[in-house]
Amino acid sequence: MSWSIGNSTLREFEWQHFIEATPECVGVDPNDALNCLRTANTSTLIQSYNAVEGTSPESPYAFGPCIDGPDGVVPDHPYKLLAEGSFSRIPFIAGTNKDEGMSFGFSAARQL
Repeated sequence: MSWSIGNSTLREFEWQHFIEATPECVGVDPNDALNCLRTANTSTLIQSYNAVEGTSPESPYAFGPCIDGPDGVVPDHPYKLLAEGSFSRIPFIAGTNKDEGMSFGFSAARQL
């Protein structure tokens, strides 16, 4: 199974462009990029992302998951980690309800 978006070297262009497009991070040491990004507000980060999206050779997928090694956030391919049982066992509930608020609004409107 090929997972090309998992290769962080393929995303280096996008990452560098994202850092450069964030005013709080201009000229920052690459090893300190996350600290400067934490100081930026959400609007700035969205603008920076949009700047990257417009120039990315991978557009519209400028960013994606990257395997970052044994001590990283994503240490290996997710399918391998699941097969090995190497994942957090945290109970959670997830679900989706398409147009949940809309259906209530229409029902209430009909009753009026």
